[in-house]
Amino acid sequence: MTDKLIIKNDEGLEIENDILFTFESSETNKVYVIYTNYEKDEENNIKVYSACYNINDENRTLEEVTTEKELNTINEILKNIQDEVINN
Repeated sequence: MTDKLIIKNDEGLEIENDILFTFESSETNKVYVIYTNYEKDEENNIKVYSACYNINDENRTLEEVTTEKELNTINEILKNIQDEVINN
């Protein structure tokens, strides 16, 4: 069973997403959530999104990933996963 994440879009509609994976960073003290609603881009690739929350936040309020360092880390993890899938 896949964990679900409900995100409101710009029009206020609730969009159901599947959580693909999460990971924790001791460097930023945040948990990162990688998710998708299986929407495809113009090249027919499935779009994947990311968000984060502070480990100490009891409410686990999702925040946008904003720093280039965080985005680079997420992109590197996604690239490694993609390479693994392609090579296996």
